[in-house]
Amino acid sequence: MRRHTKQRGITLIEVLVTMVILTIGITGIAIVQATSMQSGAQMKYRSAAISSAQSMIDVMRANRIGIAAQSLAGLQSYVGTNTTMPAADTQAGKDFVAFDAELQTSLENRSPAFRIQVDGSREVTVTISWTQRNDTGSGTGTESYSVNAIL
Repeated sequence: MRRHTKQRGITLIEVLVTMVILTIGITGIAIVQATSMQSGAQMKYRSAAISSAQSMIDVMRANRIGIAAQSLAGLQSYVGTNTTMPAADTQAGKDFVAFDAELQTSLENRSPAFRIQVDGSREVTVTISWTQRNDTGSGTGTESYSVNAIL
C-alpha cells in the first residue's frame, strides 16, 4: 500500500490559473485608467472652451460703453465667426483676433472655431467648437459648447 505525503508548494496548473486571473484583472484596470485619462482630457478642453466663451462675453460687456452707447447695433458689430471677423481696425475686430488667439492656445490647436450671435433682445450667444478623439478611441469628432448672456 502506498502512502501519500502532503503536497508541498504549488503545481504548474495553479500558477497558470493565477497568472490568467491576474492578467485579466490588470487588463481591466488598464482599460479603466485609459478611459479615465481620455475623459479628463475632454473635460480639460470643455473647461477651456467655457472659460474662453465667458471671457469673450465679459469683453463685450466691458466694451459696451464704447460701442454706440450700449446700442443693439453696437453689440451686433460683434456678430461673426473665426472666418468672418469684423474689420480689424474696429474694437470688435481687435477683440475677435485676441479671442481667436486665446482659443488656439487654450484648446491646444485642436482646430477651434467660434461663432458669435446677437438677437434683437440683446442676447449674446458664443458657440465654440473643436475636434477631439471620439469616446470609442477611433477617429475624431467635433465637440461644441455655447454660452448665452443678455447684455
